[in-house]
Amino acid sequence: MILRTQEKQVQIEIMKDEIRTMKKIIKNGIVVTMNAAGDVWDHGYVMFEDTKILAAGPEDELEKTLQELTAQGILKAGETFEEINAKRAIVIPGLVNTH
Repeated sequence: MILRTQEKQVQIEIMKDEIRTMKKIIKNGIVVTMNAAGDVWDHGYVMFEDTKILAAGPEDELEKTLQELTAQGILKAGETFEEINAKRAIVIPGLVNTH
């Protein structure tokens, strides 16, 4: 019985790691950046893993960005992402709301 409990614990930990490392892309949003240029992309995307932003930009450049990140070894070829449809909502990457 103890062995089964340990196996379940290991399975749970593996599942947590898989969830934690899942890369996500928010698409179809109005992306308002916090960069020095103050870029705003009407149809933009934000790609992130955990709390780290991997890339952001206009959606028409997404494929190019995926190829570049794969070439740099940041992404694996054929890697899948959880896609989140922002439904034209405003997306502000890097904003930390303290209240």
